[in-house]
Amino acid sequence: MRIVKVVILVLAVSVVSIAGRQLIQRRSSVAKVTATKPEAVRQAIEVVSSVPRSETGKYGLSDISLLDNGDAWAVGYDRMYFSSDRGKTWKAMDVPGTGFTLTAITFSDSQHGWAVGSNGLIIRTRDGGKTWELLKRPTRTGDNVRVSDLHAVHFANSSVGYVAGHKRYGNKTSDEVWGSIEIFCTRDGGDSWRQCYKENEPSSVFQIVTVSESEAFAVLDGVRLIKTDDLGNTWRQVPLSSKNVFSIAFAPNGVGWIVGNKGCFQRSDDGGKTWQQPASLSQDFVNRDWEAIAFNSSGIGLAVGENSALALTIDNGRTWELQTSITGDHLRAIRMQGSRAVILGALNAYSIEVSQAIPQQAKK
Repeated sequence: MRIVKVVILVLAVSVVSIAGRQLIQRRSSVAKVTATKPEAVRQAIEVVSSVPRSETGKYGLSDISLLDNGDAWAVGYDRMYFSSDRGKTWKAMDVPGTGFTLTAITFSDSQHGWAVGSNGLIIRTRDGGKTWELLKRPTRTGDNVRVSDLHAVHFANSSVGYVAGHKRYGNKTSDEVWGSIEIFCTRDGGDSWRQCYKENEPSSVFQIVTVSESEAFAVLDGVRLIKTDDLGNTWRQVPLSSKNVFSIAFAPNGVGWIVGNKGCFQRSDDGGKTWQQPASLSQDFVNRDWEAIAFNSSGIGLAVGENSALALTIDNGRTWELQTSITGDHLRAIRMQGSRAVILGALNAYSIEVSQAIPQQAKK
């Protein structure tokens, strides 16, 4: 009888043990599936529309600015374009100074905007784009000197801003051409300009970003970063560990980010003084060529690059998720306003909406 009781007890323990293991295995299986769901489950980007970036005889979009009222303005060739339907259609607008290529555009708010282009062209609006005025060129021509071709612009507010370009010099008796980088500053919205930086190198200013009224960064030639803390009166080079820096942006919490080719994806926690690659980034980030990065005022950020590289953060860059919403294109620039964004690819311009929520279990 005692033997029977022992056998029954052993069987009961075995049943409980087996059931426990099955329960653990079932839970582990569920957890594993949840954490490794396909990439599509983590998608937080909706492509609202896609149009060719360049269409012969109609438009060629070189830069875009989004307004907080939902409108969008773009420049390309010798024209300006306006969209009121989230980038689905673009209407050519007559602006002063046509005949020269427009290359970059920015708005400091819904009313004040500036566009720049070749031959020192600068135009301005103070009524949200209803009217545009031609501003005085910041440089003069000489016997063998061309006015700077401007290809970067950014304003901290309606008064303080920067434009940058490249002045070319030529020898009338030969084909020799050389030049210099020039950055111009204004404190009156563009009514007057002063040269605040010059470098005698045939280089380019990839981007200018204002962090405050007195502080700005400029990316030079995709390899260097310079900074001013005094409205452009003085500039200093920022030490970088990467030699491939294409774009810079600051999240609302003050953390800075730079991206570039050969896996450059770095952050700064001290206002841009020092930069380092976050250890939490996966090898997928390091193996990509990044072209541009941007944040909105809510801490949502996007980074784009070659071969449809697209990354999203919703927490000021604390975590990043690769996205597959766009395929078959090389993504070159990103502009954000609220939950809206426009991505400029080599082939198309994509208007997108960004969701606030990414499932917690999908974060890395």
